[in-house]
Amino acid sequence: MSSKLIENLPDFIKNNLNFYSLIVVFRCALAAWIGLILLIDDNTLRAIGNATFFILIAVVMQPPSDSTINFIFGGIIMMTGALFGWAWGCIAMRAALASRDQVRTNQEIRNVAIDARTNGQTNIDAAIQLAVFRGDFLEAGPSIIFIAFLAVLVYFMAILKTVLPKFTFFAIFAMIVGDVMMTYGPLFPAAQYTLGQIFIIPMAIYFAISLSCSLLIYPMSSNRKVTGFMSKLMFLLSSLHSDSIQVLKTSCTTPEFEKLERLNETKKKMTLVWTGLSNSLTLLEAEMSIGRLNASDLKAISQSLRDLLFMSYGLMSYYDSMVDSLDKEKSRGNKEKKGEEEEMKEKRKSRKEKKQNTKETMGCHETLRIIMVEKRWKPDNLSEAIDSLSSCILSTLEEVLTASTESLLLLGKIFDNLEKQRIWSWISGEKADPQESEQLKTAEAIAVQPSEEKNVETEKKEEKVEEKP
Repeated sequence: MSSKLIENLPDFIKNNLNFYSLIVVFRCALAAWIGLILLIDDNTLRAIGNATFFILIAVVMQPPSDSTINFIFGGIIMMTGALFGWAWGCIAMRAALASRDQVRTNQEIRNVAIDARTNGQTNIDAAIQLAVFRGDFLEAGPSIIFIAFLAVLVYFMAILKTVLPKFTFFAIFAMIVGDVMMTYGPLFPAAQYTLGQIFIIPMAIYFAISLSCSLLIYPMSSNRKVTGFMSKLMFLLSSLHSDSIQVLKTSCTTPEFEKLERLNETKKKMTLVWTGLSNSLTLLEAEMSIGRLNASDLKAISQSLRDLLFMSYGLMSYYDSMVDSLDKEKSRGNKEKKGEEEEMKEKRKSRKEKKQNTKETMGCHETLRIIMVEKRWKPDNLSEAIDSLSSCILSTLEEVLTASTESLLLLGKIFDNLEKQRIWSWISGEKADPQESEQLKTAEAIAVQPSEEKNVETEKKEEKVEEKP
């Protein structure tokens, strides 16, 4: 029953039913649960402020699901953006207060205090606060200055988000805090530079909670994350090359050819994995990790994988062009031939009548163009032509694709073992698996063999050059 239930689940859930994915889910859920408790409890709500809900918003926007070093840098970028928005709001408030008429403002404050005493109110501060949020101290000059500062902030943050997408959260949180400072700022008759603490305190609490969850609940390094992405990409490339051999061997007229549409799904998965891999390489050298491959090794391997990935995309383009050509042939075959002949006759008649009316002669170039248009989408034996072309390509690439399939599968298993062992085997004193050592030697031999053959070829060429007079 459970196996049937798992099979009916979507792919993005089925592919993530593993230990690490469930640990990440638990880590993010724990951070959100703590934020929810802080929001529900009255004591913490009074201590933190009315913006306690912002803890949950920040957890949803940037959960502790990434590697520890990536989350630390992401949190620093978020906090820096919020502090920048707070500083910009303080500058705007200082400039706006300089343009305010202080004599008039002081008189308005006195009038509010006199009215409060007249009405029998003992708490003058509460009366002034009520007048502030009622808008009794609004003035045109300070409001225009706040609007100008807000417009400049939004403009440059939008440019920053477009030019440098990695600083998107910096721009978002700078605009959030700056918006609060510059929309509530015109209401106050005096400086309120601590207004930005409404969001800064919840963000600091969010960062502390999420960082604790990231460090204490199965922490993950960028090195391990990159190794995992590489193993997945190698398995996908191996599957793609194996399926490519089947595509070249299978006739396009057989029903088995239609079952090979999984190539497109593999291509989409490869694109997603490569996106995650390239994003994880940025902070690879900024952390300390224990493993068999350091940051420079992984970056060198990623360059080779990128070249192989683009070459595999080129191989996929042949399959896509085959499918497009066959679809066009089927759509043309569904049309009735009689209707096509009648349509072509009518077109020829209309052309003749047009030429007779205009008394113009049809040139050689125009005649050839009409013939090409009529014959363009009527290829003879398209499926046989595709099969013959596929057999020619197969005779050239079969050995290469077979070797690459086996090599990528072997390398994928090695990288998968490297990801799973890591520091825990080093702490427990577990010795390396002899089978893995043999696989590493085999992979090293495979990697060294082409370079040795190139060196032998270059040496032979140099000897021939030296023998020439």
